[in-house]
Amino acid sequence: MKYNRYVYVFLGGLLGGLFRVTTIYGISFFDVPFITSTLVINLLGAFLLGIIFNRFKYKENALIFITGCLGAFTTFSSLTLELSSLFERGDFLLSTLYLFVSMTLGLIMFIFGIKIQELRGDRDA
Repeated sequence: MKYNRYVYVFLGGLLGGLFRVTTIYGISFFDVPFITSTLVINLLGAFLLGIIFNRFKYKENALIFITGCLGAFTTFSSLTLELSSLFERGDFLLSTLYLFVSMTLGLIMFIFGIKIQELRGDRDA
């Protein structure tokens, strides 16, 4: 019975990956810097993480959704690669700003997600 959670993580990862690619292609239609899609994805992911985490707290279904879907949708590796690219180009100001904005707004979006979910009032303990 416990093997079902692996199937759910796999399916969540599939959906998260597809959502990520769709978001990247959607953003690519706009003339924006290459770091924009990762920033948008990570901020949206932080917001959704706040909602799901606060809704279900430590229940297994929340961890499966967070690990599978949001784990595939957001990536720390993309952020790291893009920061490294900016740093290697000598764009120290933009790389520092990108890191600061990603971390600060990510935390703000997570808290915002929690507050939005609390306004709805439904929560599993």
